[in-house]
Amino acid sequence: MLRTPYDLAYEVVDQNFDIEDVIETQRGLEFRVREPLESRAKESFQRVFDELSPHHLIPKLVSEDGWLRLIVFHFEPAKGKRSRIYLPFALITVATVTFAGYLNSRGILELVSQIGISFDVRLSSIIFALSVFCVLGVHELGHMLAMRSRKGGWELPLFIPAPPPLGTFGAIIHSRGVPVNRDEVFDLGISGPIAGIIASIPVLVIGLRNSFLIDQSIVLAWIQEGEVQTMPTTLLFLLLSRLVPVPGALGSGDKLLILDLTATIGLILTILTFVNLLPVSQTDGGHVFYSIWPNPRAIRVAGFISILVAFLISPFTRLMAVILAIFALRMRHPPPLDEVSPLSKKRKYIWGCLYLLALLMTAPIPY
Repeated sequence: MLRTPYDLAYEVVDQNFDIEDVIETQRGLEFRVREPLESRAKESFQRVFDELSPHHLIPKLVSEDGWLRLIVFHFEPAKGKRSRIYLPFALITVATVTFAGYLNSRGILELVSQIGISFDVRLSSIIFALSVFCVLGVHELGHMLAMRSRKGGWELPLFIPAPPPLGTFGAIIHSRGVPVNRDEVFDLGISGPIAGIIASIPVLVIGLRNSFLIDQSIVLAWIQEGEVQTMPTTLLFLLLSRLVPVPGALGSGDKLLILDLTATIGLILTILTFVNLLPVSQTDGGHVFYSIWPNPRAIRVAGFISILVAFLISPFTRLMAVILAIFALRMRHPPPLDEVSPLSKKRKYIWGCLYLLALLMTAPIPY
């Protein structure tokens, strides 16, 4: 007798859970199973997923009136042609980022040439583009490695072009499946920002070494004329600025720091990392917060406070706060397949502390 996919599903579930009842619905097979120990529930469900997913059968575990309801349904992955757009979008983004770097470099040249400092516009434009793709690319690579370590499917990052001054809206990476449990949600959320912060350190170091310490009388005149704008800083930037020597120019009086374009983009991307770490909707910080505390009311409160902080902390982050508010209103965080098992203690404490440290190091500070 030929074994059907549902026969396989029953066999696998029965090997890992104590089945009390099972019915077949339009969605698939719905099992009512006994509540095992928490440590076993996560492991048991993971085994069920690992054995069924190669057969395009996906399990879903939820808690219901003291019981566990395990639903097994058929899922056929979409065979789209999205891969064809990756290269064109990447090439267009390279062009827009390089052009943005050229325009920004021309602005710096007009300033520093007034006080006799030489500046290579073409080299600055190339370093600008490399810096942007380094930080954004490593950020997405962190997500890809996290997915790969959990045997999840992923696609290449899709870079999105934009007008100057940055030349890109960043990159997105598409996962081919739903996270199995909260551990996977946490890993997905924390991996990208941590990788991006690490990648931003050499960018900031190179930028600081090419920045200028200029007499404050000159800088204040540029500020009054609107030629120079002040920037918020971050704790990470302040620490690096104490360690990296910055060349001086003109006189020996009080001086102010004029950032090289590479340092500026490194600082901007660091602040964007802070915004991305805020627990709002489907930001990376939203993934982390959801995995630790999936209560819908707690998520709404944390999102509201985060948006308010982003709006008040700096004029630089106000536009991003508005964008976060739109995302929070229109999108809610989807649950993992296993809605029962909690986040592992190792991630909750060790990596949770690392998440808070990342927030602290990238938070904007008026400067």
